[in-house]
Parts: sequence; C-alpha cells; structure tokens
Amino acid sequence: MSKKNKISVITISYNQGEFIEETLLSVFNQNYENLEYFVIDGGSTDQTLDILKKYEDKFAHWVSEPDKGPTDALNKGFDMATGDILYYLNSDDIVLPGAFDYFNDLYNKHKDYDVFYGHGFVEMPSLNQMHKLYSDKWSTELYVKKQIMVSQPSTFFKGSFYKENKLSFNLDNTTCWDGEIIVEAAIKKAQFYRFNKHVSVFRLYPESISGGNDEKRNQKFANRFELMSAKVKAAGYKEVKLGYLGIKFFKFLRDPIVMFKRLFSLNNRKINKWKSDY
Repeated sequence: MSKKNKISVITISYNQGEFIEETLLSVFNQNYENLEYFVIDGGSTDQTLDILKKYEDKFAHWVSEPDKGPTDALNKGFDMATGDILYYLNSDDIVLPGAFDYFNDLYNKHKDYDVFYGHGFVEMPSLNQMHKLYSDKWSTELYVKKQIMVSQPSTFFKGSFYKENKLSFNLDNTTCWDGEIIVEAAIKKAQFYRFNKHVSVFRLYPESISGGNDEKRNQKFANRFELMSAKVKAAGYKEVKLGYLGIKFFKFLRDPIVMFKRLFSLNNRKINKWKSDY
C-alpha cells in the first residue's frame, strides 16, 4: 500500500452559499484518510455560515472574518497548512471522486516535481452545459503571452517547495492570482508535472471573476499580465517572438494530442453531467 501523504486543502469563500456545500462534500467524499481541511470565509452574510457550522467537526480550522480579498484569505490558509501536498479549491468548484487517491499515488512516484496539474471540466450553469477542459504543458514564456491554460482546481503544490521558497499570493492581484502564484513558482525553479486526468469541475458564470467580461475587469487582467511579463523577463526568461499562428503551431508540435482534442473538439463534446463522464 502506498504512503498516504498529508493533503492540505484550503477553500476560500464569500457569500457562496449557493455552491459551497457541494464543494465541501466533494472534499469529504474523497474519504482520504490523511486530510487537513481549512475554510477561510471573508465574513459571509448569506447561508454560508450555517453550512460551515454543520460540518465544523470535519475541518482542521475554519474562520469567518473580514479580510483583504481572496488572496489574503488564501495566504491565511496556506500559512496554516502543514501538508506534504497543498491544494486549494474555491467555494464554487468541485474536486471529482477519487482525485486525492489518484494524486497521492502519482505524487509517490514523482516526488522530484513541485507543481502538479491536470485537466478538468468547465461548467456553465446558465447554459446548462459542461465541457472538458485541457491544461497545456507549462511554459513560463508562453503563459505571460496568455497562451498557456492551467486548470486551477486541478493544481497541487509540493508543500516543502511552497514553504521553503516562501511563496505567497499577491494581495494586489485581483484577477489572476492563481496564474501569478504558478509564475512565482516557475521563477523559483519549480519542476512542473502535468498529468492527463480530469479531476475537477470549474464553474464559469457571469458573477464569477473569471466569467465576468466588463471592460474594467479586462483591463485589470491585461495590466496584471504586463507586470508578470516584466517579472519573468527580469528573471532571465526570453520573450517569445512568434506571432499568434506561430505560437499555435509551436504548441501543437510540443503537445499534439491535447491540441488536437482541443482544436478539433474530439473528446470535448457538450455533456450534461460530469458524473456520467468521469
């Protein structure tokens, strides 16, 4: 039997009572025996607190108090976490059955890596649609060109790497902090491992940060990528000179199976329920 590494899970929330119970149950129902679960709530005023109190005996720690936003809440949770593996799941997303056991076995075979990530599903509740979501092979240079997609709820960090390199979420980043923490890990020379399994569901809806499409939000997103790009260049990474089609061709050469599935919609059909397709 393989070693059951401690997995620390951090869920941040604020007025996500519509979704959070399903998120919590997706973690509890992993039935993973070496789990440490933290919930950091920003002072919700909806039904969230009633739900958290319902399950409070299952948490290593939970709190509901005002904070400085999602990144502040994440830093609180990551600072308390003691796991061999660190993972965060937003309060409107889901981790799929068996994901922790699968990842634990993977981690035991590949402990030389520091950031692990796989594929997932994206759910659009307003359209009653779900699609398979594919993560790209990591490239720091291409990420800051907005040409690399990584499924955040399918991403795990080696705890010792995260702590020893004093990683933390940027309080000034209000749009793409999940990407910036991975870029920070890359600058610290993290070794990346992409696994080819769908392990999470990411919800995309108009009220979510990723689902919003207003001009102000898009400008903030663009500004943050410019700052990340400057940081990457300062760390010695070379700027990608290829144009849009050149980048697509380059990505196809280095990752043909995923690119083929994504570009030609193979294995990416609309599905009604992830449970029937997992």
